[in-house]
Amino acid sequence: MKKIFQLPLQQDERIVKNEPATRLDDNGEQYSGKLVLTTLRLLWGNDTAHDPAINIDLDTINKIERKSQLVDNSVLSVTYLQYQEVRFSVLDYEAWEEAIEETRMTPNI
Repeated sequence: MKKIFQLPLQQDERIVKNEPATRLDDNGEQYSGKLVLTTLRLLWGNDTAHDPAINIDLDTINKIERKSQLVDNSVLSVTYLQYQEVRFSVLDYEAWEEAIEETRMTPNI
C-alpha cells in the first residue's frame, strides 16, 4: 500500500499528480512542501509530517482560479466547503487546474 505523508491511501485511491509546491497563507507566510492530487483528495504537506496539513475531498471543491502574489502569477487558489480557501504557488498552473478538474469529473466506481 502506497503512503503519502505517512498516510496510507485508500484501496481505490491512486496518485494522479504530485510535485513540490509552496503554500501561501493570508499573512504572507510561505511554507515549502508537496502538493499531491489523488483520485479522491488534494493533499499538501511536507515529507516529515505524519498527516498532510491540507486534506481536501475533491467533492467539496467549489472553485479553482489563478491568483497572483507579488511577481508570482502561478498561484493556484482552491475554494472548498464554500468559504475555505487555500493557495499554492505551483510550477504550472494550467496543468494543475486541468488535472484537478478532470479528476473531479471522473467517477470513482
